[in-house]
Parts: sequence; C-alpha cells; structure tokens
Amino acid sequence: MASFTTTSIQALVCSAAILIQLPANAGSWSAPQPDSLCVLEHGWAWNCQPLPAPPNAKPKKTEVAQPKPMAAPSVTEDPADPIVRLRNLRKEEERARALAVLEPTEENIINLRRNFITPSLEKASLFRDLYERISWTNPEFDYTNKRPVGTLAKREWETERQNTISQVMHSLNSRYGIFFIYDSTASSSAAYAPIVADFAQKWGIQIQAISRDGNQLATWPGDWKSDKGGSFQQRIGVASHPTPLLVLFERPSPKSPKGSAFSIGSGILAHDEIERRIYRLTSVKPGEDF
Repeated sequence: MASFTTTSIQALVCSAAILIQLPANAGSWSAPQPDSLCVLEHGWAWNCQPLPAPPNAKPKKTEVAQPKPMAAPSVTEDPADPIVRLRNLRKEEERARALAVLEPTEENIINLRRNFITPSLEKASLFRDLYERISWTNPEFDYTNKRPVGTLAKREWETERQNTISQVMHSLNSRYGIFFIYDSTASSSAAYAPIVADFAQKWGIQIQAISRDGNQLATWPGDWKSDKGGSFQQRIGVASHPTPLLVLFERPSPKSPKGSAFSIGSGILAHDEIERRIYRLTSVKPGEDF
C-alpha cells in the first residue's frame, strides 16, 4: 500500500511538472519556421518545440533561384576563311604602319614595305592584269563594247547616238508636248526664253509657256497662260520646282487616260542637253544607258 502510494505521488508530481513547463502562449504557436530544429525531422525522441510567432510578424518569402541565361557558344573562326585572312592581314599591316610612324627606324620601315606594301602592290597589279584579260576574252564583261573610249570608235558611237536622238525628237510631237514654266521677274527666265523658242522651231515641237507670277515674259514670242495660283503646277507635281523649268507632258492615251508629266530640268539648259534628257526619259529604260 505504501508502495502504491509512493508511485502515485511520483506520477502526480511528474504531471504537475509537465503542466508547469507548458508555455503560456501555447495557443499561438506558428508553423515551424525554417530556422527551427523541428523541420530537421530528427525523430520522435527529439525535443522539438516550435518557435512562437512574434507579434505582427510577416511570413517569410521563399525566393526561388532563377536560372542564369546560358551564354551563346563562341564561334570559332576558320583561319582559312578569306574574310578572316583579309581582316587579320589588315590588322597586321595597321600595326606595322603604326610602329613605323611612331618609331621610324630603318628596320620598321623595311618591315612595312617588304611584308605589306610591296606584296599589296604586286597583288593589285596582278588583279588588274587578270581583270583586263578576262574582259578582252569575255565580251560580256567589256564595257567598251557599250561605250567606246577610243578616239575613232567614240566619234562613230556619238554620230550613231545623235542620229538615234534625232529620230526620237522628230517623232516627239506626236506623243508629247513641253511646258515652259517661267517667272517674269527672273532674269534667268528672260535669258532662257529665246533658247526654248529656238528649240521648239528646230524640232517642230509644241511648247506652251506657263507664267508662275501671272505676267507676260517680254522675251517669249509665243502664247502663254497664267497660273498665278499654282493649281496647274500642283496638278502635274512641279509647284515646288524652281524656274525656269521645262516639263515634258505625255498626251492622254489608252495606257494613261490622264496623261503624265516628267520634269526635264530647271535652269538654263543647252539644246544638246535638252535633247539628251528627252531621249532618255522617252526612249531608254532605267539602267540601259549608263
């Protein structure tokens, strides 16, 4: 009986001790924090007590490490690539030239000439020689077949070219007309008017004079019309062009019901220059005559 009583008393004492050790704020325990030993899972025998949450504590944000972008693999240059070879040669020559300029010794200058300047001149001469030989043996590469450079050949080419231009000019009036736009207060317009009148008489071309300021030009012998407001010039797209101005106008046709206008050029032009421009605008496709 005494033994039972002693054992019972010991059990009560142990229970009281456990109750005394319980924290007062046991009801406010939080989930185990990462810095608590409770997350280490040491087993049932480990004395693990969660850390009480401090007042007004914000939950810790778990940062996830972002993977770093992979660097692009470096491209290995082929030393046999002609572009790489030329770039390296230029760097070496630039380095040798800089050294010769900064330290103009006999050794540095000889190195520059022997290893860079002389070989470059020899290769350039070889390139030009082969370039000309290929042009001679392959007519499609010889530009002199289109535009001769020899004195006799050039004279014959120019004669033939002028005959072609003359044919175009004689037939011009059937499809085209020319507007001569002037400003009566400009001396250049007054000087240009007789040249334009002679050009019209030479080729039998109809030329209509247009006055930008609405006044007659004393040196112009033909008819003229006023376009002081500029509406006509705006319609054909030359309102901003300086005077004196020649405009080639294609008459209405099935392909172009309203016609079309081309600026021949501003300023005082000689007869042969006017003829050359009209020929190219009316009879030569872009890129065929150069």
